[in-house]
Amino acid sequence: MNLTERMNTILSQDVYEDTYQESCNAYLKLQGTYNSVDYSSIGENEYTTEEVWNILKKNAGLHTQTSAEILNGFAGTGSHELTEREALNTIATKTNLDNALP
Repeated sequence: MNLTERMNTILSQDVYEDTYQESCNAYLKLQGTYNSVDYSSIGENEYTTEEVWNILKKNAGLHTQTSAEILNGFAGTGSHELTEREALNTIATKTNLDNALP
């Protein structure tokens, strides 16, 4: 699956309901308060995908790592072993995204 399809599937939506960025923001929004910050009212394009993954990784900065590096870490692989798409698909098939978050 491509990134858009996978994130929409993780959210139990139609595979093309939201763009990849919109679905990443929707996932963050579903977390509500995460790392002591309330994300429950963010807009669907509030953050870039890289910013969302850095927030979910609890990195100090919104651009500390690339999305691919973070997703590889969540997948348990080397930081440049898989593409962003491959890493997200690995996470979704090995476990679920909630279990991969720190």
